[in-house]
Amino acid sequence: MKNLVINSDDFGMCHSVNIGTIKGFKEGILTQTTIMAPCPWFEEAAKLAVETDIPCGVHLTSACEWNFYRWKPLTNHKSIVQEDGSAFSTIDELKKKVDLKEIEDEYCKQVELVMKRGVKPSHIDAHMDLVDAGVFANVCRKYGLKSRRPLGDKYKDCMFHFDSYNGISAKPAKEKRAWLENLLNNMPEGNHFVMVHLSEPSSEMESITSDAILKPWAQEYRADDYEMLLDPKFKKLCEKNNINLISLRDLK
Repeated sequence: MKNLVINSDDFGMCHSVNIGTIKGFKEGILTQTTIMAPCPWFEEAAKLAVETDIPCGVHLTSACEWNFYRWKPLTNHKSIVQEDGSAFSTIDELKKKVDLKEIEDEYCKQVELVMKRGVKPSHIDAHMDLVDAGVFANVCRKYGLKSRRPLGDKYKDCMFHFDSYNGISAKPAKEKRAWLENLLNNMPEGNHFVMVHLSEPSSEMESITSDAILKPWAQEYRADDYEMLLDPKFKKLCEKNNINLISLRDLK
């Protein structure tokens, strides 16, 4: 069996990401997403997740990478926020101050809010990067979930295991299309994972990411991912090569 999971991160970040994610799921080859509970457009994302039944993991969020578009954690723990109460801009900044018990509590509140909105999480993942593998493992075990991200040999019981695991958003448009075509035409048997970041192109997304031009999370990269996954060519390649488009809900 050739199984392929295609996941789009950052569901709930903004309206453009929400719309792009749902279109990718309904009309393209996107198979799942990960939702960000502290973000301004979380409530819309949660509603869309319930309405469309898109498989949805929790994108545990402890940082906010944008200069002018900010969000705060769900809790008021002092070790996980800057002086203005917003999340740190990078994981490295957070690690210098974080109390691991406080970030674990924040993560638990995020999982519980997602579930409270009627979304049954398929897995958990970290936005930007891991703060601590042990904390992640604790959250996994508490809620009976697994991490899609590697956590190390010590926490094998808390992880999904893939025969290949790739993220392609940072690649130039032509290169990522060629890469995906090659993957689909030469995929061996097993479980494979590809991470993307979908967004419908918009003035909203352009303004949010305007200070991140030429970085993999700017509008141009997200729009490339969006257009690529909606291209009928790739759905036909999946069919031609007998590739099963699945989610982590299916693997569970």
